[in-house]
Order: sequence, then C-alpha cells, then structure tokens
Amino acid sequence: MYDLKRLGTNIRYLRKAHGETQEELGFVLDVGKNTISYYENGERKPDEEKLSAIAHHYMVTIDDLAHQDLSLIHISEPTRPRLI
Repeated sequence: MYDLKRLGTNIRYLRKAHGETQEELGFVLDVGKNTISYYENGERKPDEEKLSAIAHHYMVTIDDLAHQDLSLIHISEPTRPRLI
C-alpha cells in the first residue's frame, strides 16, 4: 500500500528538482497537467504503469518514490540538458 501524500510530495519534489512543469511531466506520461496535480496533491494514485514510468523517468525505485522522503537525498543537477 502506498502513502499517497508521500508519493505526491516526492513526485512534486522530483519534478521541480529536474526543472519540469506539470505539463512537461504530463507529456512524458501521456496525461494532462491536471492529472499530475492530482498525483502531487495525493488526490489520485497513478496506476502501476504510470508509477513505473515516473520512477524510471526520475531514476528512482517505486519503493523509494512511495515510501522515502526524497527531499533528503541530494540531486545535484537536473538530467535535462541546458541551453547555452
């Protein structure tokens, strides 16, 4: 069982740490930005396919995504390329 509040907080944290908007993450997952907002606010749980895609996108395990406080783990640089 997943803690929806923890899961949502971690999704929001990772998205922001990687410099992505809700719309950009929604594009990756093929969902709307409103769905990302529901995930982040703990109002809706991603299905297993989306949960796996989120974990893969941010290179974390589903277990960590759902149970750990990922804000305590240092993410030095977003993996997204920067424009010069």
